[in-house]
Amino acid sequence: MNIKEIRIMGFKLNWFLIFSAIAVLGVVMSVFPKGMGGAMFFTLLLGSLLAWIGDHTPIVKDYLGGGSIAVIFGAAALATFNIIPESIQGNVKSFFSGEMDFINFALATLIAGSIMGTNRTILKRAAVRFLPTVIGAQLFVVIFASIGALITQQSIRDTILFIALPIVGGGMSAGAMPLSEIYQSTLGVPAEETLSIMAPSIALANALAIIFAGVISNLVKDKPKLTGYGQLMPSKPNDPVDEADYKFQNYKQLGVGFVGSFTFILLGRMVAYFIPQFHAYAYMVIIAVIVKSFALFPQDVEESIVVFFDAVMSVIKNIILCCIGITLIDLQVVASMLSPTYLIIIVLCSIGAFLGAALFGKIMGFYPVEAGISAGLCAADMGGSGDLGILGASDRMELLPFSAVATRVGGAIILIVASIVSGLLA
Repeated sequence: MNIKEIRIMGFKLNWFLIFSAIAVLGVVMSVFPKGMGGAMFFTLLLGSLLAWIGDHTPIVKDYLGGGSIAVIFGAAALATFNIIPESIQGNVKSFFSGEMDFINFALATLIAGSIMGTNRTILKRAAVRFLPTVIGAQLFVVIFASIGALITQQSIRDTILFIALPIVGGGMSAGAMPLSEIYQSTLGVPAEETLSIMAPSIALANALAIIFAGVISNLVKDKPKLTGYGQLMPSKPNDPVDEADYKFQNYKQLGVGFVGSFTFILLGRMVAYFIPQFHAYAYMVIIAVIVKSFALFPQDVEESIVVFFDAVMSVIKNIILCCIGITLIDLQVVASMLSPTYLIIIVLCSIGAFLGAALFGKIMGFYPVEAGISAGLCAADMGGSGDLGILGASDRMELLPFSAVATRVGGAIILIVASIVSGLLA
């Protein structure tokens, strides 16, 4: 490799190192900017460097998902061992999921852009078939967890209630926490006790799902019968083609796209205010699917949302993945779960999630890999942030609207099932 030809983030290597050295010096001198600007500057530089390393490291680039995996787990390692100072970590956390809540901006942009950029006919066809695929994944998780319990001689009942269901329950805040309250009321087990089991299980399952997504996407890259390379289901010869070409025309499109994208999340929150049974993201997906399916937005607005999505994704993907690694993946917690018993059960849960969704997805007419990732692995993670990590690792961000359904609607189904089952077992 010719060093003079290396480019990272568009910079020649020498200039990238100069800008990075200035950033490091700012951290050492404790003058690094806080707020959104400082967090984005730091994570973009670090994420881009880790992505380049991952994309050029043997084994990692060929089998483990390349740059995306390197960004997530490289940043997690740097944060876990405090190589990244706590002040920077705190600012990144506040930026990503705290007061500045950048994750809401990212999810709104990605979900809206993905849906607006999907062929209308395929979207209508996929929408009614996806939820059965998610339920198939959840069923397989319970079955595989039970097998794991038999192998490790653990209680099948406790394994299902405290490991399997929380893993596919929609994450921590929307899944594990309400589940702990349900179990406290039905089984009489203190919420703190069940959370101490559920939280590490979800964290390890999330990490495994990200790794599996990267590995699987690399294993099938030359197998077009198994994967649509980001497209959930095959198109048919007589399917109409959307008229929009989604090409950048002028900078005003970015403003229109931003307003259009954020309008969806605002509408989702409005619906959730009146019907709080489901998460706002689930309503956002439903509203966006209706708008796209029936062409309720003018074509230029629809195009602008997709152009904004493309522009944002070209810049923020590594920021998102780096933030996930720094703020949401604690390698010490993951390591604490690596006892043979837990590891066997949770690995089987992740495998079951993928295989169940792939099998049911195939029956429903989806590509098995896309179904396995979006309806399976994304149902067995930590929620929206986990979805971003999994789809980033597999280079399938366009599946985010479907993963949101797997996480949010699928998680709501699990809460209902858990309340019934735990009540019967009380």
